[in-house]
Amino acid sequence: MRIASIGLNEHEQGLLAQQLKILAGRTAAPCLYVGEAQEADLLIVRNPALVAGAGATLLAHAGTPPSRAGDLFLEWPLRMFALLELLLEVEKRLEVGRSAQACAAEQLAALKPDGWLALDGRRVVLQPRQDRLAAAVGSLDELLDLLLRPQLDLLAALHLDLPPDDGVELTFQASLRSVIWALALRSGARCGRSWNPDSLLFRLSAWPHFGEWAVSPALLRLAALYTRKPASIASGCRLAGMDEAAVRGFLLACELCQVGVTMDYDKTPAPQSSSPAAPSGGLLQRLRERLGISFGGSR
Repeated sequence: MRIASIGLNEHEQGLLAQQLKILAGRTAAPCLYVGEAQEADLLIVRNPALVAGAGATLLAHAGTPPSRAGDLFLEWPLRMFALLELLLEVEKRLEVGRSAQACAAEQLAALKPDGWLALDGRRVVLQPRQDRLAAAVGSLDELLDLLLRPQLDLLAALHLDLPPDDGVELTFQASLRSVIWALALRSGARCGRSWNPDSLLFRLSAWPHFGEWAVSPALLRLAALYTRKPASIASGCRLAGMDEAAVRGFLLACELCQVGVTMDYDKTPAPQSSSPAAPSGGLLQRLRERLGISFGGSR
């Protein structure tokens, strides 16, 4: 587990490194202190204003209450037992995150509270209750690249307070569902769905909002297929000329954007192979027939 700090003086850095050495062996994974850095599994920060663009998995605020929902608090001045408690909590969160990290589209679709993100120094304001999103980016593709960063824990990174009044211009405006739709199209094969491509049948009860959401001729063909009858992923690949990942992305987008996806397994009985009829009669009868001897025949 890589640990870094931001805003600590030389004495505080030395104290942190010393206590981490003393605590060696108390955690399942070894802890490596890399000093002052922006990239680590855990960032211990003294000044939250310095970490707006940091790429840490988790932040621990030293002596100041955290403003983000998923951030941690570390008592300051530093105490060894408080540091150990923090390390154990971080280790637990990292393990849970690695084993069950939802993809960005799923995280965004499950979001309930309004809030804002700071990703690589760019602001993204989310309003799920109004189905609105505003961001300081130049295009949808730029926004998707930010949201598709590996190991992004959206809820942990979400600021629940009001964004600073610092004049940042949110030039990109869109409905939140249109962004979820675009994210799912990109990441359908990576979103942890174990849908059987042949036996699981999908049906759409409504037509996607192609006037507002991303559309292509292939997506129109998929929408026509799945609204007309239940069909498998493999059928969608053949009809639309798309690979399996793209069809999975379309179906995931429909599910997350509540287009009305139902699923059921194909109940068509498998064809049974015809086997030759067993010869009638017993062994003695078959032997008589082979020798040309019949019961009741003329002598």
